[in-house]
Amino acid sequence: MRIANVTWVVIGTLSATVLLSGFTAVKKTRKEKSGTPRAELLVRQQANAVRTMREFIVSHQVDVKSVTPKFDETTHAYLTTWVKHPDLLRIRSQMMRNDKTIVSDGHGMWIYRDADRVYWHQPGKTPVGLMENAFPGLGRQLSDVNLPKVMTSASSVGEENLDIGHRKFPCTSGAGTVTPNAADGTLEKNQLRMWISTGYKVPLKVQASFAPAGGTRKVFTDFATLFEPETRISPSTWSFIPPEGSTLRPGTSVPGSE
Repeated sequence: MRIANVTWVVIGTLSATVLLSGFTAVKKTRKEKSGTPRAELLVRQQANAVRTMREFIVSHQVDVKSVTPKFDETTHAYLTTWVKHPDLLRIRSQMMRNDKTIVSDGHGMWIYRDADRVYWHQPGKTPVGLMENAFPGLGRQLSDVNLPKVMTSASSVGEENLDIGHRKFPCTSGAGTVTPNAADGTLEKNQLRMWISTGYKVPLKVQASFAPAGGTRKVFTDFATLFEPETRISPSTWSFIPPEGSTLRPGTSVPGSE
């Protein structure tokens, strides 16, 4: 669900101002010195909050701006995740030629692929990684839950209110430095920026730049467009109903049909 393996939708060139649209910084206050215990504690708290928040809905938009000598190109992906711990999950992802719906009831996952209108079932428990990657963030070693393991220092930049889905969420804006091998040496200055909810301790915006040797520089921005942390999700959310006109993938066994 994250940076490296997502098929992005190219919709044209956007300026840096447009890339960061959707967030309004309404207040900036206290600044802290580099590597403060408060900021490092917040990174650990957000990793725990991502794992333990019981029931929520979060939507976020992923923008990747490719910077070349001749032009800039921005691509986008959109994801909405419904989660109810310990094992209920629904994901709707919108990406070019790779739009998917995933529904898991704790005993198996239904997956529907828009491109060819095919669906199938995978038995087994809900993958922990899918639930832990519901919020904005990077992938693999730089995922929200792994950051405390690879971060060498963190500092608070200030306080901001993020406008998300007609609500204001007070956040602490911080910068973190990670070990060089955490991103195979491609993360610029080994640093990333995070906006962590003051009240809920979860990341609501993440920004980083990647510059692989001999490759294209990419500015990655992942920001929440909807966050409902205090909600009761309808039980029907965890049921999969095949869309009209869709077909079951050959060889797929349907639970209860054996």
